[in-house]
Amino acid sequence: MTSGLLVHPERDQLTFATALTTLRKSRGYSARRLSLAAGLSESYVGKVESGRMEPSFRAFCAIAHVLQLNAREIHFLVLRECMASQP
Repeated sequence: MTSGLLVHPERDQLTFATALTTLRKSRGYSARRLSLAAGLSESYVGKVESGRMEPSFRAFCAIAHVLQLNAREIHFLVLRECMASQP
């Protein structure tokens, strides 16, 4: 079940997942290292990155903090990913 934060849940969730994976890798984090630093399980991060789960607000904020980004920066990067993935 999604929290309603996404406009087009299935597409946006996959776009967020792609953006998160790209951000994580660009910051030099493995999924395990990100999960430990954010206080999340590695399984949870994996589900978010694969688009199988939308992150909770708390998880979103924890991930943003670890990656040293604010919500506005993540939103911009997800929007950029959306534009790049449109046909």
